[in-house]
Amino acid sequence: MRYYFVKKSYKDNSLDDMEFKIGEFSDKVYAQTIFNFRPPCQYILMEVLFPHDNINIDSDDIVEVSDELYSLLYSAKTYYVPAIALAFVNIMHYAKKLKDFSIKNLEMLCKITLEYYLQNQRKYPFFIAKANPEEIGWLMPNSYYWIVGYNKKTNEIHWVSDYDFIYSNDLSNFDIKLNSLKKLEKYPEKALKSKIYPLNLFDNLSNE
Repeated sequence: MRYYFVKKSYKDNSLDDMEFKIGEFSDKVYAQTIFNFRPPCQYILMEVLFPHDNINIDSDDIVEVSDELYSLLYSAKTYYVPAIALAFVNIMHYAKKLKDFSIKNLEMLCKITLEYYLQNQRKYPFFIAKANPEEIGWLMPNSYYWIVGYNKKTNEIHWVSDYDFIYSNDLSNFDIKLNSLKKLEKYPEKALKSKIYPLNLFDNLSNE
């Protein structure tokens, strides 16, 4: 598994187009979006699985992430997927302050945010719960998902999908007892309001 920043150059910037772009260097490519940065950013961060390891991509539009960011992405995807989902929302919020969406700047935002959630996972009351037998929306029957929040007013559960996005479903769609949700009532909003970025972060980023 490898991770790349892929420049958007096709009209609809769909996942199929991104796979096609990477597929120019290898057949049988599996690719999944990790962070689809919104305009005016021109990049998408993708997880890519090639049929073999000895594939080198020589393209200015497809840039492999640093070893440090790779380790963070691998750790989050393998052991703690809430870090991916929460990091994306935070990055989208703070990226509004950027004028230069260079790979260098995006790398720094991704590293700081992912490392924060991985290092501080003990602070958050998130847990894994089982979906009910019926197939509803994106929920797979009898599968387990990370639960990252609960809205008492709407009786909705906030959960992390297989594609690392936060979705909401009615509490009845999960095998969860109400008394286990007390600590989750202020989440995921409380997690997103944490002071992740140092005050001088954007002074260190290039905004030229």
